[in-house]
Amino acid sequence: MLNRLQIDTARDFGMAAVPATSHAPVRSRVVLLGGANPDACVALNTRRLLDAASACIDWILPGDTGAEAFRAQPDGCDQPQLVLSAPASRRAPWQPSQIGLFATLTVTRGLPGLYGHRTAAGPDIAIIRHHDQPAATSGEGASIPALMRTINLAFQFARLNRRPGITGTCDTRQLGTPGNPFEVAFRQVSGAFAGIEAECWSVSRCSRKLVQGPNEPMTIVASGNTGDALANLAASTVVTPNLISQIHAGERAIVFTSRHAEAAGFADCGYANPTGCILSAVTLLDHLGNRAAAATILHALLATLEEGSELTPDIACRYPGVSTRQFTNAVIANLGNRSTAHSAAHWPYVQLPRTVPPALEHVVNQ
Repeated sequence: MLNRLQIDTARDFGMAAVPATSHAPVRSRVVLLGGANPDACVALNTRRLLDAASACIDWILPGDTGAEAFRAQPDGCDQPQLVLSAPASRRAPWQPSQIGLFATLTVTRGLPGLYGHRTAAGPDIAIIRHHDQPAATSGEGASIPALMRTINLAFQFARLNRRPGITGTCDTRQLGTPGNPFEVAFRQVSGAFAGIEAECWSVSRCSRKLVQGPNEPMTIVASGNTGDALANLAASTVVTPNLISQIHAGERAIVFTSRHAEAAGFADCGYANPTGCILSAVTLLDHLGNRAAAATILHALLATLEEGSELTPDIACRYPGVSTRQFTNAVIANLGNRSTAHSAAHWPYVQLPRTVPPALEHVVNQ
């Protein structure tokens, strides 16, 4: 059963209430990197959902390469460009060097009725992966200031989303060795965030914890390929990787998308699940300060999952399931509805720190 939505941010999300204003939300510019088929592309369908929810976004539609999307912002604007992107398939719509990529946030969470088989309550795993330029595979060779920038972002994320602690990990061969850059950076940053438990684990210990299923929200910050391997392992705790949202933080742009593997494969035939991209878009709206639209879309998604009649093949209990466009249409039809079985307070959307530090030579946010 569905109820009409009455948004209360303090009640539904545990946030301070947003003061009521008489003017409309400020319109924001967001780059859209989608595929050629508007019916099959998860990013283009997510755009339809945001437009239907009156998200107040002016979309920038660059060419095929997307190179012009990452040019410097207008004079006086020191914030990175915001991008909603389709997941990569055969060719990524953007390159790490274009956005100055330094961190990737991968959020793996169970959704109502779609839990993985390893946990009773559904996983809640956030992995922040450090990228170095040139890329380092394990933290060895990565500069301490660059590592501090990513670790600082991870601690800001944990504090903002009220996550109890952070686990740091790097290549087991480097863990515990004197002067290991990752551990030096982790200790320096963790000291500035009182109240957040911080501990360095080996990769094998982190892997065991993910396989067993953590009983509380788990936040991991890792370097290089270690972060990729743990993100892949976390993906096995949910029924489909299409539920996973992914945010790439760069100096010139922040890219909101979904995990690439399965969504990209289904996109060719028009049956990709856009849930991961929708959840990233909800985080994008919150980042823009439009909590009303973010809450409306999250409730509509939960209501659609509760109904269970319009689901894509990867999560449907019947064959063949519906197309990407049909699923999006179902979510749009539920805008303004609230799921009675599933409270958004138990599945709050992920918030991204307002400031993504461009460099961290000697400053750590207090």
